[in-house]
Amino acid sequence: MKAPAENASSRRASGASVDMINEGKQCDMILALLFTSAFISTVQLSHAYAPLAGVTARSVKTSEDVNLSEFLSAGEKKTMLVLGTYAADFNAIEYAQRLRYYTPDLQKRGITKIGLVLNCESESAKKLADLVDLPCDVSKGYGVELMVDPLGSAGKAFGVGKGWRPDDADLSPFVKLFGMLFGLGAWATLPAVIGGYIGNPFKPQPWIEDAMAVGQRKGRWPDTGLVLDEASGEYSIKYPETLNVPMATSVCGSRHWATHFLNLSLIEESLASFHSTLLTMGQDTGNKDAETLEELPVVGSWPRRPLELATLRLQNMLDISIKNWKDLAPDDASLGAGVLTQLGGCVVCNESGNAIFEWKDPGICAVCNFEDILEKIPIE
Repeated sequence: MKAPAENASSRRASGASVDMINEGKQCDMILALLFTSAFISTVQLSHAYAPLAGVTARSVKTSEDVNLSEFLSAGEKKTMLVLGTYAADFNAIEYAQRLRYYTPDLQKRGITKIGLVLNCESESAKKLADLVDLPCDVSKGYGVELMVDPLGSAGKAFGVGKGWRPDDADLSPFVKLFGMLFGLGAWATLPAVIGGYIGNPFKPQPWIEDAMAVGQRKGRWPDTGLVLDEASGEYSIKYPETLNVPMATSVCGSRHWATHFLNLSLIEESLASFHSTLLTMGQDTGNKDAETLEELPVVGSWPRRPLELATLRLQNMLDISIKNWKDLAPDDASLGAGVLTQLGGCVVCNESGNAIFEWKDPGICAVCNFEDILEKIPIE
């Protein structure tokens, strides 16, 4: 028979063993939880769009930061993000106009969430959305989610073109931009501008007429590009009023950036006078019945007829960009960050955050052709 002291000692040893076993189980549970958490985080990261990991833009509607990588991966279906330029830029304007027209077609392909990031402040973004009648979460409560990134950090992370001599701090950003107009750091600029004159016999661009109709209804010049039927909402391209527009829109080759070296009002007045003269050259002013461009031989049957895009760009330049320059222009901080010469791009991701379509603008006016997206992604 054991002594009482020995029994007590035995009980203490047994209790210590139980405590050690319990502590071991707790450690195992903690390690298991940590492993599970790390595994879930790894899975989530693998489903995020890597180039924009940790990159944010500010929601115009809520003023809260949006993680763009999560934006592209959080959803049951596909998500699209357009990384635009500053609000007065041709590329930003055309992206907004294309989104206005193509959003229903994109939604038919399962792209249920669309974001547009502009390199500007919130008020400038709202102004541009209003000018092009873009349905968005700010204006309509639905449609495109509007975000801003004044310094262009998201575009840089995505890998968009930064233009000519982006690291030259001694060269004026406007001089850099002027060089880009001739293809320096933006090789596709001249082909894109010339393409607006000559049309395209292979691929349609129906967004152009839609954007021109918006402009005409808002009283933008030139306002003779379309025959509008306000009752039905239908429209057709007008001719010959737009015949001389490509001569006038040759200013698109130099765009409106010369206005930063000369007086803005003087330039605008001179342009208006110049265009008016060109539009009356060689026309029969007694003929009030304008033909439609569809009736022209050969080119009338082209999916994108000559002069259409050049006319729209003239409208965008005069009555969106120049007229609203003070509201849409980048501020000093944005200029210092290089947004004046920074180009744009877009990406479409599936529900796992994997890119199924990517585009980076190779030049001024050389934005993504949304018809390519429609061809790439089938209707669901």
